[in-house]
Amino acid sequence: MPLIIHAASQCDICFSTYAWDEPDQAPHVIPCGHTFCKEYDFFSCTKFLLTSFADA
Repeated sequence: MPLIIHAASQCDICFSTYAWDEPDQAPHVIPCGHTFCKEYDFFSCTKFLLTSFADA
């Protein structure tokens, strides 16, 4: 099944709207399905998500 990202979608880490014409601001999907700006790497995403769930 293809992943469909709405044009107004935001990065799960920095909450900026994706900029489809800028490579660092384009959406990047990791195997677990989370989507974020390509400028963030897998480890930044993992740390962010673990911290978010720990605070909940």
